[in-house]
Amino acid sequence: MSKIRPSNGYVLIESQGSENKTVYFARSEEEGQEIGKVLAVGDSPFKNDNGAVFDYSESHVKVGDKVIYKRYTDQKVQFEGKEYLIIKVTDIIGKVA
Repeated sequence: MSKIRPSNGYVLIESQGSENKTVYFARSEEEGQEIGKVLAVGDSPFKNDNGAVFDYSESHVKVGDKVIYKRYTDQKVQFEGKEYLIIKVTDIIGKVA
């Protein structure tokens, strides 16, 4: 699908539009999270901000997954008239079944 290939450790997300709802967690004081669909996944392994090697597999996150990710961590990208988000794979906090 996508002509955009995220770098190591990043994921290309498409916002879910009308399905893009804020998710609240009972034990969290964060304002909320966002939901999006994974369109592309960068290569693994990669080094995180602390220099530790982080290795994830296709079982962690793959194209087509609907994921919950941390709010305000995205980088918006305009491409061929559509808006996409690029986020760190470590900012994904869950999947929607």
